Amino acid sequence: HELGHAWLGFEDLYLFKGGFPLGIWDTMSNSGTEFSGWSRFLAGWIEPNWVRCANPRTPTRHYLSPLNADKSDDKPRMLVLPLTSQSAIIAELRTPTVWQTAVKSPTLVVYRVETGIDHGNGPISLVGTTDQPGGTLTSDGVKITIKGINASGVIVDISN
Repeated sequence: HELGHAWLGFEDLYLFKGGFPLGIWDTMSNSGTEFSGWSRFLAGWIEPNWVRCANPRTPTRHYLSPLNADKSDDKPRMLVLPLTSQSAIIAELRTPTVWQTAVKSPTLVVYRVETGIDHGNGPISLVGTTDQPGGTLTSDGVKITIKGINASGVIVDISN
């Protein structure tokens, strides 16, 4: 966590008044052992073709590789659904690793980024997680449903 501040200039993602809106899903939030896709994007660790952007109001289907996939896996790893000029819903797949021991099975993680909110006030908040086909997470009228999931990737449908 402190290395994230010193080395990368990252801000705290926890609430100064107490609480961890992104939970274990980012080192800058709580006791997470990996950075979220958003933090990796800010650090320049995400290749442009690893980010899939889509209109959250148009029904679509997307495939995502695990966020921590090998660099040779040149498929999308993050789905960004812009809501406004300062907010977006992000979906990414997490798989068990030696660093991410809290993850027991491939898990879709969905969170909301609000760039207009200062650090310490929850600029990133967890919408939810699911690891089952048919599992659905909803935020701001946008529904994300898993159609298929395994350690190689996840297929999600976006609908309203």
